[in-house]
Amino acid sequence: MYGPQKGATPKMLEELDVGMKSFSQVAFHKIGLDIQSISGAGAAGGLGAAFAGFLQAELQSGVQLIIDLTNMEEKIQEVDFVITGEGKIDGQTSMGKAPLGIAKLAKIHGIPVIALAGAISEKGSSLNSEGFTALFSIMNEPMSLKEAMDKEVTADNLRFTTCQLFRLIRGIHVNG
Repeated sequence: MYGPQKGATPKMLEELDVGMKSFSQVAFHKIGLDIQSISGAGAAGGLGAAFAGFLQAELQSGVQLIIDLTNMEEKIQEVDFVITGEGKIDGQTSMGKAPLGIAKLAKIHGIPVIALAGAISEKGSSLNSEGFTALFSIMNEPMSLKEAMDKEVTADNLRFTTCQLFRLIRGIHVNG
């Protein structure tokens, strides 16, 4: 999943897959651990496998760690809504990324969640049932991916979309 996001072609993916399988076999023969079977081993481009296999690290959910360390469960109960987001909301988001963990926690407490992203795929809409109340793209005009990922352009688009959202929320509060 990570390769295509970073521009790997189908041919490159085949080569990468062969390399990963070879690496896994070498690791199994050298340390006796099947790193392919470790849940979360592919996270962060395979760092999970490296840490678990070579450093005997215990892998855990990153979002759960952040939720625990920040006492988010306690703090979230004091808010009216949550805004979260990531670069692209898609099928990968449903595989345990931070915004989903936050949305699930908010859903437990009946708190609406707004997600902002540079792009939202068709699979993103399935996340509404997972705890996201609404998903919004911050893109406000056609542009290349390179331009969209420019820090200043992203900041401007995020600022504009956020201002519009808060205008809506304020309007509902004043008129509702």
